Amino acid sequence: MMKPIHINGNDEFAKKAKEEGWAGNGTKHNPYIIENLEIDGEGLSNCIWIENTDMYFVIRNCRMFSPKGYSFKSNGIYLNKVKNGIIIDNISIEQDKGIILVDAKNNILTNNTCIKNEDYSIALYESSNNMLTNNLCKESVFSGILVKCSSNNILTNNTSIENKKHGILLEESSNNILTNNTCIKNKHCGIQVQISSNNILTNNTFKGNNYYGIELVGSSNNLITNNACISNNIDGINLSGSSNNIITNNSCIANNVYGIYLFLMSQNNIITNNTFTLNKGYGIIIDKDPSNNIVLNNIYSYKNRIRGKMTLVRKLIKIKR
Repeated sequence: MMKPIHINGNDEFAKKAKEEGWAGNGTKHNPYIIENLEIDGEGLSNCIWIENTDMYFVIRNCRMFSPKGYSFKSNGIYLNKVKNGIIIDNISIEQDKGIILVDAKNNILTNNTCIKNEDYSIALYESSNNMLTNNLCKESVFSGILVKCSSNNILTNNTSIENKKHGILLEESSNNILTNNTCIKNKHCGIQVQISSNNILTNNTFKGNNYYGIELVGSSNNLITNNACISNNIDGINLSGSSNNIITNNSCIANNVYGIYLFLMSQNNIITNNTFTLNKGYGIIIDKDPSNNIVLNNIYSYKNRIRGKMTLVRKLIKIKR
């Protein structure tokens, strides 16, 4: 069992690598390799804490846990002002956060498993141009993945299940791409997009979440396309105070209460070529004050029709029975 690791700066990274006998020299073609470690943070420290470096490095096949309790610093891997890291095939259990990036750029997180963390499994704060792929985030007390005040990140093929809030939370973030992720049986939403703009959600699956598959809150100019929202307990897609979004070619099917629900000044959205079948209620509900939404060429099964006060919408829609 190894003690927690803390590295601050390029010079300290080189010194620590020499002391520990880590392979590599910190260059792009010969990164430092930190591997095959088991670290107990004891609820008091980050297991692996790296900051203020642009050296190239890999953390792989490490197991991190803090079963003796939690504190603000009991994170599995904490990268602060770090570039050029690859975090691969690690396991982080019972931390505050499994993996956290703060003001970090150009890092890759892939094939990591983060389970039963007290806050988030993976969290990005003010971080950009990172890639998260094929990670498993499960049973966090809050959300599986948090992207906050962060831009130009790619999240692909991640699985976020059975978290006590959201599978993925996108907050005050822009220009991120989320594709082929799976969010299942989360206590609130598959994904919540909050006060965020110009993001792309495509080819994701949101199934069996307790509230909504996709929820947009105060968010604009996002593209929601080719997603599957299946058997969520309330809505497949829910918009609250969200405008100028494009929602196209999604499937809201199989026992959502409603396919898409718009309310609270959700205006100027385009809802087109979506499929609504076998939901418990309407395919689309436009409630109260939303206006100037375009709803066109959607496919409805019987009873999954549209309800709303918009004359324009009624003229454009042909309900398929």
